[in-house]
Amino acid sequence: MGILNNIRRRLTVTLSLWVLLFVVVVFSVVLFFFYSFSQTAIKNEAMEKAEKTLDCTLLRVEKILDEVVIAEHNVRWLVLRHLSTPDSMFIYSKEILKNNPNAIGCSIAFEPYYFSNKEKWFSAYSYNVGDTILTEQEGTERYDYYTLEWYKKPKQLGKSYWIDPFREVDTGGIEVSEIITSYCTPLYLDKKFIGVLSIDVSLEWLSEHISSTKPYPNSYSLMIDTSGRFIVHPDSTLVFYGTIFDDNSIDLDTRMKMGRRMIAGDSGYMSYEKDGKTYFIFFKPLGTTGWSVAMVCPESDVLGNYNRILMQIAIITFAGLFLLIILCLVVPGRKPAS
Repeated sequence: MGILNNIRRRLTVTLSLWVLLFVVVVFSVVLFFFYSFSQTAIKNEAMEKAEKTLDCTLLRVEKILDEVVIAEHNVRWLVLRHLSTPDSMFIYSKEILKNNPNAIGCSIAFEPYYFSNKEKWFSAYSYNVGDTILTEQEGTERYDYYTLEWYKKPKQLGKSYWIDPFREVDTGGIEVSEIITSYCTPLYLDKKFIGVLSIDVSLEWLSEHISSTKPYPNSYSLMIDTSGRFIVHPDSTLVFYGTIFDDNSIDLDTRMKMGRRMIAGDSGYMSYEKDGKTYFIFFKPLGTTGWSVAMVCPESDVLGNYNRILMQIAIITFAGLFLLIILCLVVPGRKPAS
């Protein structure tokens, strides 16, 4: 009987080990397919979340920029209607700032000697100083606004235009400490160009709105103008003085390809590796400005929830297999009760 019990016990242990091996193989195959399919699904979902966040950011910024455009439309007809009273331009430039908190300055500038009772330069300029709106005449030999982009560009193009951000330094005009962008519209009377209506928006305001939205803890946003120069970047030393091609935080090949695509107004996403980490970059153009916004997301953030779930499943699975091994080894070795 002892020999027979030993044979039976060995057979039971062997059968248990084969069952255990089968279970391990099945679990391994299931985990492999779960890892493959769920990683793709969760990665796509996470990337879709980042794209939607970028879309929402763009929509919010475009909405406020559109408010500037609407303000220009609402005032332009008043300007053209009251050309016989040039001093009324000071009232209209001030009203734009009163009714549009996102605007920090407004110029209504005219061609040389357009008004016979005024000097060569005539521009009604209003600007915010704290809670106060100041209004004055700008334009002198030193501050010859006819040579500046905010006046020249819309005149050359014959249409409204968002000019790239700039800072007027030592121009002889009113000093504005902030970096600004302007929505500039050419003024025509009987199809003849007579001047430019320009509304200024602070770059600091744009930066706050774009940088405030983060789909993941370590993600960040950046924005470039038509030449690839940074308008928004987490590294303040690059803003206004660096370009997308100078950003060493992004892989060289990626930033060259992505920079050209962003300047061209394309949208899409790219991935790259830096210091052993993988990153995803999503980019889209910003309305009709000619600028482009990008969002950089580390893969560890994008797949963070997935990796935590996978780790929990792996721990539970291996704990279950460990208990199964114990059962397979202990139960067959127990002597039956007499």
